[in-house]
Amino acid sequence: MEPAMRIDPAEPKDIPDAAVCMAHAFASDPIAGTFFQDSPLGRPAADKEFFGLLLAARIALGMPALVLREGTRISGLAMGYDCTRPSWPSDVQAKWVNFEDGHPALAPRFAAYDAIGNACAPSDPHYYLGAVGVDPERKGRGFGTALVRAFTDLADADAAADGTFLETANPANVGFYQSLGFQLAGSGPLEAETLWCLYRRSVR
Repeated sequence: MEPAMRIDPAEPKDIPDAAVCMAHAFASDPIAGTFFQDSPLGRPAADKEFFGLLLAARIALGMPALVLREGTRISGLAMGYDCTRPSWPSDVQAKWVNFEDGHPALAPRFAAYDAIGNACAPSDPHYYLGAVGVDPERKGRGFGTALVRAFTDLADADAAADGTFLETANPANVGFYQSLGFQLAGSGPLEAETLWCLYRRSVR
């Protein structure tokens, strides 16, 4: 019998395994491909370091970061921000600067990504679901749905939040998020890809 699935807040000890999980989950993702297509580290290593830094920052700041576990195995992750956007801790920020320095094209690509998101994001306070992924070996089990719902439940429970905002460059994901109550809020070109922005108003 397989161990039961559960979703817990991420802890620092989860970072290595969660980063590997997300690197697998985003191995063919258009956005990650745009960011790291020419990474000197190679795509898998760049994805792993990227998601590890994002998760380290979220955990250190007490932001929403949820791991999906099957026993001791981490099979998925959802992370982002609540209604606040605090500065990263200095030690994580220093590691991020070193990471960007090793990827000269990354900063302008992120700037273009942020410009689209900022143009489409609601003005009301909201949660931001920055990344959600499931190990490809575990897809088809409802894990992605469970992670998104666990994240939006946090926004629903926060009286300060009007809803949850996210972006995706995978056209198949648009319908998936719409099935979970998100509505298309806009889109824009990101190099050869299209970035779609979606918003779900909190349910109370």
